[in-house]
Amino acid sequence: METELHFEKLWLTPERARALLDDPRRPSNRLVSPQRVARYTQAILAGQWALTGDPIKLDGDGLLIDGQHRCAAVIAANLPIRTVIAHNVTDPLAFDAFDLGGQRTNGDRLGVLRVPNRKTCAAALRWLVALETGPSSLRNLPFVQPYEQKALLAQEPEIVDVISRRDKALSPVFGAGRPGVLALAHWLIKRHHGRATHFFDRLSDGVGLDAGDPILVLRLRMHQERASARSLPPWVRLAMVVHTWNRYYRGARTRQLRHDLASPFPELAGGSPWPASASEHNSSKAP
Repeated sequence: METELHFEKLWLTPERARALLDDPRRPSNRLVSPQRVARYTQAILAGQWALTGDPIKLDGDGLLIDGQHRCAAVIAANLPIRTVIAHNVTDPLAFDAFDLGGQRTNGDRLGVLRVPNRKTCAAALRWLVALETGPSSLRNLPFVQPYEQKALLAQEPEIVDVISRRDKALSPVFGAGRPGVLALAHWLIKRHHGRATHFFDRLSDGVGLDAGDPILVLRLRMHQERASARSLPPWVRLAMVVHTWNRYYRGARTRQLRHDLASPFPELAGGSPWPASASEHNSSKAP
């Protein structure tokens, strides 16, 4: 029996993956994350699984010690993947060194592409996916696969310029909650350029606003929220921006802005990002 560490490149089939996972002798491992398995499965089904060189690891008895999420995803997708298996990983310090570098984030991936404001941009792209998926996605943002992020950035390259121009200006108003606002700014400026540009300019600087202007009301509301100990959920903050845009779009005045936690996300005046099928389930009309 070979005892030296060696590597094998192969197609990991669902049958082989199940055999590795179901072996009763397999050492204890961390709990399986259903979310990670779902992400891997989605990539496999989309034909986007890549041979990265990161191996599935087996100990000296051929038992799985690292790679259970990949095996579970292969089983869930019922498709094989091209991968590498490291055999005879027997160093007693090896297990403590697994994943020591941490998981690469989508912001890290944008950094490799030299995208400025990479972390904010990655977060805004995630919000953009949620906006275009439908209101229900805004409360629990969907995970964006790396290949989806790359494709979305190719389709919406203007978002990088919107973030570069507006991130710093909107920070005093929205703080850490601004990626969703930046995603909405990109979407609106692309479709209502003149009006949306003016809207977000005044939302950033407050110049020329008077009592009853919905933009001024929102600015004051956000400053009050940031000064208090209570913080609104990001999706509620974004809903209030939509309410403000709707009033601005229609030339309406207002004295207050609010959005109840139990209320559906408001529709967007001038056309919503999400499909009509999603709006059918969203009963909150644009005021």
